[in-house]
Amino acid sequence: MSATSVAVVRKALALLEQLGLKGGTGVSQLSRELRLPLATVHRLLATLCSAGYVLQNPSTQEYRLSIRVLGLSASVLSRLNVRTVALPYMQRLAATWRETVNLAAREGNRIFYAESFPSPEPLRFETTPGDTFAPHCSGLAKAICAHVSRLELSQILPKGRLVRFTPKTITDRRLLLRHLEETCARGYALDDEERHQGIRSVAAPIWDRDGKVVAAVCLVAPTVRMPNARITEAAPAVIATAEEISKGLGFCTGANPVVPPLRSRSPSLPGPLRRGT
Repeated sequence: MSATSVAVVRKALALLEQLGLKGGTGVSQLSRELRLPLATVHRLLATLCSAGYVLQNPSTQEYRLSIRVLGLSASVLSRLNVRTVALPYMQRLAATWRETVNLAAREGNRIFYAESFPSPEPLRFETTPGDTFAPHCSGLAKAICAHVSRLELSQILPKGRLVRFTPKTITDRRLLLRHLEETCARGYALDDEERHQGIRSVAAPIWDRDGKVVAAVCLVAPTVRMPNARITEAAPAVIATAEEISKGLGFCTGANPVVPPLRSRSPSLPGPLRRGT
């Protein structure tokens, strides 16, 4: 980015911040307070209005921030709130099981690691907060994807062929849909060496106060320490942890999600599938 472009971005951000402090205000006042030429303020406001971040009152000619800015801040605050609420429960789960506990958050069509408590064992799976991952072969992502609409799922999943990372990766979209329906019915998701050979995880969804799935928490470990019997033992603990975090976000246990899991039609995905087989 050129120096000129950086300067324009800084001026636009300063203008947004000033509108946030002042509420409705006029061009001349903004020009004086920001020490910018009137023409520059006019151009910036015109651009921000066309993008939907600023609105002009037709009667007073004053400008103010639009609700679209609130949407940006709400997204950030929601993600931070999930992390803040989840930390003590994640720490307890990690201490009890002595395995890595990860938190993934959803922002639009993007799912990424938000926090991690690594296992004290030398052989462990480590992640970096902020990193994204393939949604079709992650326990965390599948815990989230099992509770969204078909349309949302088509937007979250990568376009084209689903990449095979290991012999166990599900690359057939129809099989993946069936797998997600089973995940929804079971209450927790599994990554059975689907992304990394020798690594297994069990994950459960986290809901916000509006009944929307916003995150997931998982227990992940090498297969030598996570046989089938231990997954069966760990699953209720992971589900309970997710429920406690959800309660901390204001979700009422037993409430129905806003979006029925995998039920709304989408032309880019097959129709409803029968469970099992």
